[in-house]
Amino acid sequence: MSNIQEIFDKIQQDPDTKVDPEWVESWIQSIGNKEEEYHYLENKTLDIVNQEKQDTLATFMNIDKEKWLTSLSMYRYVEDLQSLRLGYHIRWIRERPLGTFTLTNGGIFVRIKFTDSGTYIVCKNYGKFMQYKLDECPTFQKINAEEWLILMANSQ
Repeated sequence: MSNIQEIFDKIQQDPDTKVDPEWVESWIQSIGNKEEEYHYLENKTLDIVNQEKQDTLATFMNIDKEKWLTSLSMYRYVEDLQSLRLGYHIRWIRERPLGTFTLTNGGIFVRIKFTDSGTYIVCKNYGKFMQYKLDECPTFQKINAEEWLILMANSQ
């Protein structure tokens, strides 16, 4: 894995993606001020995130694991409610019918519902609201740019 400086140098050399070094420095500083927001990434690297996805998918039989890993390449496995971030895209694995598993297209995470029958995640996709029971469906959330940078920094 390249270090941040190498990536930054490559971006600087590409005329379509030139980035002001002062902006990058400011962005890195602002991430440092949000340390508590990213508690779920503490001591995690890109390799660890990928391994968590592989371990999760390994528990399912009769799925195309490589295809699903490709589909989830920019996602992280969500271990608990505290690591879910409102407003970000999520996907989950649903079993329907019994023994048949589907990786959903997902939607934007908008709400958590606590009911007598369990914890439900509510998301929105193309104006339509959907919900699913968190305990029954492994969940993955899209990695944003700040999370990606933190994971890269942890890899160093």
